[in-house]
Amino acid sequence: MDIETTKTGDVCVISLKGDLNIYSSPALCEELKSIFEKCAKVALDLAGVSEMDTSGLQCLLAAKKYSFKNQKAFKIINHSPAIIKMIDLLGLIGYFGDKIKIPADERSKYSLKYGIKKQRVVI
Repeated sequence: MDIETTKTGDVCVISLKGDLNIYSSPALCEELKSIFEKCAKVALDLAGVSEMDTSGLQCLLAAKKYSFKNQKAFKIINHSPAIIKMIDLLGLIGYFGDKIKIPADERSKYSLKYGIKKQRVVI
């Protein structure tokens, strides 16, 4: 995975390219810790992420929790299809609270649940 960090105004932007998995997520978590110490506003650009596993998801959850606890602004931007698929599958879109742009012709691929709803079972 390639990690590129840039600063635009008062926002630090971390751009990722490649797989966000058990092998690459420790490097991302370390980079996020370092960036949170330097910047009050952090944006994580995930447009280049081709695949994400639960280890990558844990890193994103930890970053969100850290930002909330330490009063830092944290946004995920430019969600790739792999990211949308994972957070949609687990019903975490509402937890992250970031706007997700999905072309109209691709919306049927996702359930876009914003939380766990009780399902009515008919027997």
